[in-house]
Amino acid sequence: MQKLISHNQLQFQRSPLAMIEWNLDFTVRLWNPAAEEIFGFSAIEILGRKGEFLVVESARKQLNKLWSSLIKESKITRQPFQVSMKVHNNFGNTSINQNIRKDGELIICEWNNTLLSDEAGQLYGVSSIVEDITEREAARALIEEQHQLALSLVNSSTQSIFVLNPQHEVIVWNDACATLTQLPAIKVLGTRNHWQGFYKEARPCPSDFIIDSSLDITKYYGAVKISKLITGGLSSEAWLNNLKSQCFYLQFEAAPVFDAHGKLIAVVETLHDLTRFKLAEHEIHDLAYFDSLTNLPNRRQLIEKIQRLQSDSEQNSQHLAFVFLDLDNFKLVNDTLGHSTGDQLLITCSKRLVSCVRTKDTMVRLGGDEFVLMIGGLSTNMEKAVEQAGIIAKKYYFP
Repeated sequence: MQKLISHNQLQFQRSPLAMIEWNLDFTVRLWNPAAEEIFGFSAIEILGRKGEFLVVESARKQLNKLWSSLIKESKITRQPFQVSMKVHNNFGNTSINQNIRKDGELIICEWNNTLLSDEAGQLYGVSSIVEDITEREAARALIEEQHQLALSLVNSSTQSIFVLNPQHEVIVWNDACATLTQLPAIKVLGTRNHWQGFYKEARPCPSDFIIDSSLDITKYYGAVKISKLITGGLSSEAWLNNLKSQCFYLQFEAAPVFDAHGKLIAVVETLHDLTRFKLAEHEIHDLAYFDSLTNLPNRRQLIEKIQRLQSDSEQNSQHLAFVFLDLDNFKLVNDTLGHSTGDQLLITCSKRLVSCVRTKDTMVRLGGDEFVLMIGGLSTNMEKAVEQAGIIAKKYYFP
């Protein structure tokens, strides 16, 4: 027995963790060198003192109250601590407390406490193993602060952003993304319903392809590019319709996020709303290649089509034919009924002409009341081609 006691005493003194034994009145009975190092008090200074000196003065009353309640309850139940806590300034089986050193420095400590009973089961004290986790808590707090800062930056960004975890679940859906898709974050966070912001039915987004490479991306996206700046990143763009019946043109950019060991922990997808630019692009194209009144191809488109068909004709020796049309006495309509009526007449005539045109031919408005019908795919023989053009003109356009 004496040998065991000596061994325990040696272990108590040499332990790298602070070890303290308390009497039931909350006074220190034993205090090892590691405790001296953490708290700055020597065993001689501390033995017999109440433990309230280890907390700031404003917390002492509450600490004494907790200790009294703890000992009183333990005496009644005769049970060791069963509850595991993580509460500041609270004694329990395991607790994290803010403590104070001899020099006044505040530190964070993790306490593991055990009731001490004699052979007869009589409670006589408490044993505490204490670890200074100030640096660990500071690092954790810094990480949490950086995490909150990152979330704040993402949420305050005017760029639409959402983030998926490796299980395809939404962990971030920023305000800009909610505004763009008219889908609030509460509807998608923690779910796999991010597709609802962009499509009418369930289908993967570029982020999903990064998470699961077995998915066939070509089944859903025609033009997918590998990012030149981000390893493993993807980008794509397309016209989309979502459950809110929104129609927009988006550019998707998905980027994987890895931990220090190269393990995928998230995928960030950034959305660029190019709808205005795409509509403007179409408008510019229409202005350049179509007549603004009748919406028929214009002179510029005619010239480019002739050039393309000439190139095709050089390869297959087929001929082209052109039928020039104009409206008789159109100026009289403008002069007597006004240009507005003349415009309506041009629109009506253009619709009737288009209704007669074969799908492989092109009706063009040159300007004013002048139209051109371009007929392609004619015979390689000149005389035969002229004959075909005449038949087409008479049969389809001038019955």
